[in-house]
Amino acid sequence: MRDDDEYEDDDEEPEAEERPRFPGIVMAAGVIWIAVGSLAFINGILSVVMAGANAANGGGGANAGSPCCGIIIAIAFISCGYQTVTGKAKDTLGNSIGSMVMGLIYLAVGIGFALIGAGVFGNVNALPIAPEAIIVVAILTGLMGTAHEAAGVFALIGRRAYREWREVAHPKKRRRIRRRDDDEDEDDA
Repeated sequence: MRDDDEYEDDDEEPEAEERPRFPGIVMAAGVIWIAVGSLAFINGILSVVMAGANAANGGGGANAGSPCCGIIIAIAFISCGYQTVTGKAKDTLGNSIGSMVMGLIYLAVGIGFALIGAGVFGNVNALPIAPEAIIVVAILTGLMGTAHEAAGVFALIGRRAYREWREVAHPKKRRRIRRRDDDEDEDDA
């Protein structure tokens, strides 16, 4: 064995420890939350406008304030999505749970609309809207629920990787604890 064989590894630079990367699956969840929240926000604004137009034309109909809760929830999802894609969210667990709960609600409503549109609950022709329109609403509601479920599952799958990335990218700041003795020393000076 030659002497330089023993030290051959010393010439190579040590490999830098690989830093965790922002998980793409969590990025996808954040983008879905922003997209779904934006669509829900637009839907809420259009609902207010349409209710106002209906009232201005002398129609009874829906209260213009009824979509306000939906608008607030939409803003919450836009905010969650933004915090997630920018890495400002501390964790993805709460957002995931909220998304999955909203997804289940959307899916239940979509199934209800589908059953109504299919005539399961009675004469479809007696409804004030075409059954085809109800089926379209059911499909769109189901898609919204599916998007919420997908985003929630994606964020849960990538939760550990996100937390590891966040620990490196945004380390916790240490707070200086001020002691009682320090205060007394400053008063004496």
